[in-house]
Amino acid sequence: MSFVGITFPNQKVTPSADALLMQNILSDGILQGCKLSTTGFTLTMEAGGMILCGRNIQHTAAESWAVNGASSGFARLVITIDLSKSATVDAFDQIEASIEYASTANGFPAMEKSEINVSGVKYQAEFCVVSLSSGGITGIVRQLPGATLCAESDLLTKLLSAGYMQLSGYQIVDALPDPAGLPEGTFMLVPIQKVN
Repeated sequence: MSFVGITFPNQKVTPSADALLMQNILSDGILQGCKLSTTGFTLTMEAGGMILCGRNIQHTAAESWAVNGASSGFARLVITIDLSKSATVDAFDQIEASIEYASTANGFPAMEKSEINVSGVKYQAEFCVVSLSSGGITGIVRQLPGATLCAESDLLTKLLSAGYMQLSGYQIVDALPDPAGLPEGTFMLVPIQKVN
């Protein structure tokens, strides 16, 4: 038989199986923290968490990078997941950060985005791009946004739909707030009750 259970009793939930599910629910983005700051030629990221290709990544402490490879143009911080590297209880080397340089904000080389939850081994994401001058970093041009629901995934939208809930025998107790007034990617817990 070619079917294999994942979320079933006595079966194994692998990192790739879990990440494949998350990849179809959440876009690449920041989950918490990871605030950026700059001083001179130094770029600093605070502690926090992010999700890349469905992989949940924790940044456990503030970290700084020297951005001194150019005195003009732009630099970007790239986060690379490389599943060919070590991942043991004592050592984890499958995530690394690097600085790249380009003369224009969109002039960087293409990043590798293998389907690491199926068969590939490397996935890269741009965390931020900064502008440069002879005095150092002059500003943050763009950065990884907060994680949001993938456009292809309307599961939660359906579950929070009044019509869907009523057809399923449940109803929403409190009215949903106007979505136009909520930040993009906002999650809401909606109380429901069984309709007799």
